[in-house]
Amino acid sequence: LSGKFPRIAQEKLNRKGFYCTRRMPGDEKIDWNRSSKEIYDFVRGLSAPGPIATTYFQKKPVFINKISYDKKSPVYMGIPGSVVGKKNGNPLIKTKDTVVEILEIQMDFKLKIGDRFQ
Repeated sequence: LSGKFPRIAQEKLNRKGFYCTRRMPGDEKIDWNRSSKEIYDFVRGLSAPGPIATTYFQKKPVFINKISYDKKSPVYMGIPGSVVGKKNGNPLIKTKDTVVEILEIQMDFKLKIGDRFQ
């Protein structure tokens, strides 16, 4: 608020710079075969008010605006994208390594354990 914060020149972070491409339709789709950390970062980067991270259930879009994950969760095998439980009423979704908890979701139906995102 005061406008006083340290500024860091980009060349100090990376001498070659950082290049990105424009987002295209479909870039917001969640890949459940990624790690919980990668999916967490992906959802953080694609949240309201911009494009929202999206997955699909029975060809219907599901918009996920906020998730969390526990760094201490055990790594185990399972089917990525599966609803494996609930925590505080929030769905737990299996990822490549552990699970994520969906905290903010937009959909017009209920999920049950065993459902799978595409």
